[in-house]
Order: sequence, then structure tokens, then C-alpha cells
Amino acid sequence: MELTGQSNSGSQTGQGSSSGGGSSAESADSTFPGSSPAGFGTAPANPVYRPLNPARFGTTDIRCVITVGGRCEVPFAGNAQTEDEDAVIDADGAATVVTISDIASFAPRAAVQFMQPDRWMVVGLPTNFYAQIDRHVVSGTLLGQPADVRFTPRAYNWSYGDGTTALSGTPGNTWQALGLAEFDPTATSHVYTVEGTYVIDLTVLYTAEYRWAGGAWTPIAGHVELPANPLVAEATSDAVTVLVDRDCTRAPVGPGC
Repeated sequence: MELTGQSNSGSQTGQGSSSGGGSSAESADSTFPGSSPAGFGTAPANPVYRPLNPARFGTTDIRCVITVGGRCEVPFAGNAQTEDEDAVIDADGAATVVTISDIASFAPRAAVQFMQPDRWMVVGLPTNFYAQIDRHVVSGTLLGQPADVRFTPRAYNWSYGDGTTALSGTPGNTWQALGLAEFDPTATSHVYTVEGTYVIDLTVLYTAEYRWAGGAWTPIAGHVELPANPLVAEATSDAVTVLVDRDCTRAPVGPGC
């Protein structure tokens, strides 16, 4: 079962931005762009480390683990933690359990958010939103020892700026990559009903694992939430002037310009 939820809490357009620093990360699986697209808002804020997996993420219930394919499994069972398997034995023989707060110096890489069409929407037609991020490894010092922390993106919580939010187990993709025509609905698309300027925010939930000196990966109970770059876009009903192949201000020779 794919996890996708929507919640509507009103029609007021949201405004805002976030800012913060970055961290040095070692890529384990894939490398994606690490900065916001030009004109797409400010840099992401600092990550939030939560000690317990949430009963709710954003405004939508989370009742399962979201796999890479966007499917639900047993509720965060992979992040259960026991003293025997996750404990560090110190010189006095005492066991110290690694918690989510212990990895606060390990910052995950922020997702990069995109949209189609680029920075504009047609009222009444689907706008496609998607993000680029993958599982990755950050190296550092954990409880005084060299260690790696592996972050896996699990859920994507979009706030579309019109009072509507949606939780998805997939980051989405371009219409072209999905084999769809422009303005076809997708798992992460949204339809705006009122003209105006909107700020679209995305928060990604990551689960974390750690390992000592190249040892086995051990899951850490809890999760990390980190915003992606916000998008600012204009919704219009005047489809005759905007239904073109690309942004005419940047590519005036594009079809329809």
C-alpha cells in the first residue's frame, strides 16, 4: 500500500523562508545537486532530531515504513532499538545506547525541490512537484569514536501554500521520466483553484543508522526532519499566455513563446 495523504486546513496563502548552514557529507549511493535552484527561495534550515518515530508527520498519520518504492511496511520496525544491539560498552563496563540526539553533529543532506511548470501554475490543472535526494553517509565522531551515520529519506511532506498539505512515500519525478504528458496528475502533483503567488515548502523525514569503523549498520530509534528549498510560484487562469514549452523569459525561442 502506497502512503499518500492530503490535508486541507484552509485557503490562506503561506509566506516565509528559511535559512541556515550546511555540513560536509560523504555520498554513499548517489549524488544529487546540493544547492537550491536559482530563484527558488532560500537555503534550508537546520535539521530537527526527534527521539521517537512520529505518530503523525506534518498533518497526516504515519502508520508504516515507506520503502524506496513508496510502499508501506511494519511501522518503523527497522528503527527499533535494543540495549544489546545498539549499546556501546565503556571502560567501566557500562552500556550506553546511541540515541538520535547523539548524532546531532551529523547533518543529513537537504533535498532539492523542483516543480513543473517552472515557477508558475495554471489554475485547475495539475502542477508537478518533485525532489532529488537519496540515501547518503556522513562521517564524523560519535561518542568519542570515528563513525559513519547513514541517512535514508522515508517521507516527503509538501505544504502547497494554499492551506493544503500532502504526505508521500515517493519524492516524485519529472513528467518526462514518468512517461506522462504535461499537466498529467502524478503522485506528488497539486491543483490550485485560486490565482495568486504561493510559497511551496517541503520537509523530508529521514531515518538514521550508524556504524563504528566500517562495521555493521545499526538503526537508531527516532528520525530527523529537514526542510528542502522553498519554491515561489504564480498561479494564473490565463492559460492562453502561459501554456508554452518552457520559460519564455529564459528561452524566448521555445514553442509557444
